[in-house]
Amino acid sequence: YLEDDVVVESWAIAIGTRKYRTPTGEYAIRRIVWNPWWIPPPSPWARRDTVTPPGPDNPMGRVKLHLQDALYVHGSPLASSIGRAASHGCMRMRDADALALARRAMAAGGIAMDDSLLGALADSAAPTWTVELPSPIPVRVTYELAEVRGDSLLLHPDVYRRARGRVRPLAMRALAEARVDTLQVVASRLTRALSRARTVRVAVPLDSLRAVTPPAKPSRMGQPTRGRIR
Repeated sequence: YLEDDVVVESWAIAIGTRKYRTPTGEYAIRRIVWNPWWIPPPSPWARRDTVTPPGPDNPMGRVKLHLQDALYVHGSPLASSIGRAASHGCMRMRDADALALARRAMAAGGIAMDDSLLGALADSAAPTWTVELPSPIPVRVTYELAEVRGDSLLLHPDVYRRARGRVRPLAMRALAEARVDTLQVVASRLTRALSRARTVRVAVPLDSLRAVTPPAKPSRMGQPTRGRIR
């Protein structure tokens, strides 16, 4: 979540599987549904699902934020899926995180609500309530395999195989854009990090990638020298 192009908060999510990929692009949150119902779409993967009212077993969790038809950011009771490619295209969040994002979106979207009302909406026993935001919240969905945040290089698995094994140039570009001197990057250290990132997210401290510059030898200028004269 950004304010004035500065990341002020971030959360882990689950993205779509390789078969049901989360689409990238520019979107906007215009509608928020608190305590939503789950109505299975007319898709083969949902043919065994049933209409589910709000509650702990609802696949939409406690709140869903509409990006476009059938594409949402939403909570989920499946906390174990967060951080993985597990959805059918939507972006899942832990329920507590989805509620926090919904609160921010409500405020930024022009809905002034006090904490007591927001707390009531977040109650699992509250009825379903749909809110239309006067000011839509812009959303950009990207597929980044390498990024620099703070003092670390973050490497993400290439779930959709878009880089085809060529992640190193993306990592070097991310470092260069963060004004890291890429000439100081030790190739073998980056290679080890890229290997680990094939299956899991890896955070690499920037300092650990840099070559250690040996201390300069003290100058002997101005010091007496010893020798022999013939």
